Parts: sequence; C-alpha cells; structure tokens
Amino acid sequence: MIRYLLISRMVNDLKEVRQVNRFHPEESVFEHTAQVVSHAVKETTDKDLLIAALLHDVGKAKSFCKHADIGAAMIQHLVSEKTHWLVANHMRMHLFNDGKLKRAGKAIKLSSHPWFKDLVMLSRWDMMGRVANITTRNPVYILSKGGLT
Repeated sequence: MIRYLLISRMVNDLKEVRQVNRFHPEESVFEHTAQVVSHAVKETTDKDLLIAALLHDVGKAKSFCKHADIGAAMIQHLVSEKTHWLVANHMRMHLFNDGKLKRAGKAIKLSSHPWFKDLVMLSRWDMMGRVANITTRNPVYILSKGGLT
C-alpha cells in the first residue's frame, strides 16, 4: 500500500509540470504520461514495462535536465530492476534512434541488453503520447485496475 501511495503521489505531482510545446503539445507531463500508459496497456501485460510507462518521466518533477537519471533514482527502491533500467535508459533510446549515441560501444551495449526490446516499446509509446487536446483517464487509475501498482 505504501508503494502504491508513493507512486501515485509521484505521478499526480506531474499535473503541475508543464512541458515545451515544440516537443510536447499535450503540455503537462501528467497528460503525456496518461497517453503513454493508454498506449502501453493496449499492447502489453508485462507489469514491469507498464510501470515503466507510468514512471518514465517522474524525474521531470525535479528537473528536465537528466530527468531519466533523476527519475530512476527516485523510484529505485519502489520498482523491479527491469523497471528501473527502462526508466533510466528511456532517453538513451531516443539518442540511439536519432543516431546521437555516438560511441559504437554504447550503442552495442544498449542494443544487446536483454530488455532492449522492451525499451524499444517504451520509446515508441513515449513518442505516441504527444497529442494535444485529448482526454485520457488518470494513468494510476488505469494501472491500478489491473493490480499493477
């Protein structure tokens, strides 16, 4: 129960966090998270991956710079090793896709990781969750209905 309350609070804190419209026309991090989770629940039942979708941007409540690392530190003791790794690496996946992960060794290490396919899906939903003016349900509610938080 404490874990659920901590996760719920982290996500609900994102309601007040606004984003740059150029990258996120949906504006709030909370709405973006709701959209990401809405896509995720349609495509996977993997609990760790769903929780990563819910928590991937919680670090933005503290800072946009290095938010993946900050978020990973915030959730480290609340989630599985897999969820933690997915949150910590979700921005590296964007760099990988954009050809900006310059060192071949880093790209090879990331792409050969056993959870790389899950990271690809998380990145995909992250990109899909950028639509203005749509209404989605609270992401914590969506996942709690499946007993996932």
